[in-house]
Amino acid sequence: MFTRFRTPLLRAREMRLLPWNIGTDKPGAAYTSGRGLLEMHVHPDLARVKDVVDGILRTPLRYVHTLVMENLSIPDPALVVALLQHMHMVERLSIIDCAFDAVVVRALVSEGLLPDLHELTLSGHEVGETDIRQLIDSRKSNPSGLQYISVRNCASLSQDFIEWVESGAWRSVA
Repeated sequence: MFTRFRTPLLRAREMRLLPWNIGTDKPGAAYTSGRGLLEMHVHPDLARVKDVVDGILRTPLRYVHTLVMENLSIPDPALVVALLQHMHMVERLSIIDCAFDAVVVRALVSEGLLPDLHELTLSGHEVGETDIRQLIDSRKSNPSGLQYISVRNCASLSQDFIEWVESGAWRSVA
């Protein structure tokens, strides 16, 4: 169900993975605009999600300035990690109300993904303080350009921790 591109897409200013809206979008359809925006609508069915991610992995798309994943529930988080491994450069990553936010943060730490990442926005229920602290501590051993972390809407974090992260005080730790 993945729509192939007529010309190879090497880079995109912004890539958005959004849930499929029944009746309005084709599942797995990719829409591009002249502004460098790539929008993909992901069906919640695992087989179709695999089709979409496999379709992206088969493209030469490697450079995405901003990657936004919103309101997705992907039962196999390894697919998301594979997608991030495929990208050579992502400077801004937003994971908003997705069921796999903690998995992505752990992969950023354990696999050293996205060394060019400057800005990370998380909004979800799974990521915890330990995950965020490990990400901050990993900057000591992995070269990282991470400058901004937003966790304002994470449900499982304490208010004091959110304020500490949002203030940028964590930059002096590493």
